[in-house]
Amino acid sequence: HVVEQRLITGRELLLLAHKNPPERWEIEKRVHGGDYVPVELDQTVDLAEPGIEAFETFPLDETEG
Repeated sequence: HVVEQRLITGRELLLLAHKNPPERWEIEKRVHGGDYVPVELDQTVDLAEPGIEAFETFPLDETEG
């Protein structure tokens, strides 16, 4: 996906990826070195941050979140 803004929330990323409703999804950013960092729905992510390689989404189980 291509976005015009540099700052975006976890919620906006999930909506961009058509993960509706966002409350039923988890999103993590994969950074250089293979580590995964959780992104909260209302957390702002700087897309220009060095080391971000990808974002991955996972459905929450009925017992989570």
